[in-house]
Amino acid sequence: QHALDVLGPPDDVNVSAMGELLDYGAKGLQLTATKAGGIVAIRLLSAQAGGIGELKVGDSARDVILKWGAPLGGQGRVAQYGTDNWIVIVNLADKSPDIVEMTLADKHARPMLPDSGQLNTFKTQ
Repeated sequence: QHALDVLGPPDDVNVSAMGELLDYGAKGLQLTATKAGGIVAIRLLSAQAGGIGELKVGDSARDVILKWGAPLGGQGRVAQYGTDNWIVIVNLADKSPDIVEMTLADKHARPMLPDSGQLNTFKTQ
């Protein structure tokens, strides 16, 4: 509810295995929420959406390495950083070292049970 209070109604709401995806396309932001866990993932798709640890979409891979060091995992143009509770996934552009997407997610978030897609936790209509 706090996300809705701060951001207003999302442009779109879709149900996925992880929860409800609140899409704020104009803000370059997506949130994944569950009834039990609240916001379990924040996906930044533009610099205007904000940053994670002073890094934002549009910064370079070099900035990430200087700030956070070598990634804990990942593959190709995707790097993974994290703690015991949270994970940050950094996606780079196909042909440049620029960040095109960053996701902060709860490591312990679990897919919803099949029937829980009917909860409409954040349905704003």
